[in-house]
Amino acid sequence: MSEAVRGVDVVVAGRTRALNTFFPSVTRLNNGELLCVFYYSPAHVHPRGKIALVRSRDDGNSWTLPEVIIDTPNDDRDPHIVQLKDGRLILSWFTTYHAMEPRISKSFVAISNDYGWTWSKPIAVSSEGFATSEKVLELDDGTLLLPVYDSRNSILFESRDGGEHWEQVANITKAEKMNAGITFNETALASLGDDHIVAVMRTAGGDGYAYISHSYDRGRSWDQPVALPVKAHAPDLLVLDRGVFLTYGSIAFPGRWVAAVLGDPKGNFT
Repeated sequence: MSEAVRGVDVVVAGRTRALNTFFPSVTRLNNGELLCVFYYSPAHVHPRGKIALVRSRDDGNSWTLPEVIIDTPNDDRDPHIVQLKDGRLILSWFTTYHAMEPRISKSFVAISNDYGWTWSKPIAVSSEGFATSEKVLELDDGTLLLPVYDSRNSILFESRDGGEHWEQVANITKAEKMNAGITFNETALASLGDDHIVAVMRTAGGDGYAYISHSYDRGRSWDQPVALPVKAHAPDLLVLDRGVFLTYGSIAFPGRWVAAVLGDPKGNFT
């Protein structure tokens, strides 16, 4: 039984006695439905974490009960979902192996051809230890991009066959070139047209400010990252007609809250 929440119009997926909900990602399908995926786990980090899905057919006014769609023997976490131009759904997430010391994480995708009712087996993005905290970005020619990160840098992978196979194409960041021991994670991507892609990244080891980097060749090379005037966790980018909308979890004040800032159409934030 989910808990009622005071001041909330609709509970999309509530916690139970055994499981809590974290890291939601929502997309609207071409049939009008809304799908939301989330980390379904006893705690913020837990070996029994899994990924669940709920759907709405009435613009979010009511939602189905959670259905577990990814549950490997390890900790499956931080899911993101998007519908591709051909109608397929692609889910991205990472799995943490708690039994290993030191712990490692690996990034995966899964594909659905039937609006999320069934899913492919997990497809590894890389055999190396990378995490991801972003949805797949589809370019105009069908190329798929997914940013991942290790203990230091943000790295870009691409797929040219609809998500079945992935290859590393560039380092978005190179931590060894930065000062103050800054490392990069939780990368968000947006395509601004004319081969221009922008990335915003959470940082660790520094003062907490997020950094931004630009690519003008579809992610093959990247400018030196520059600090933004926001202390951001879990950034997300949405391209609007009037500019680029950046939302994030702010750590500037105690009790963290969700904040947003609007940049210009070229992805510049002041």
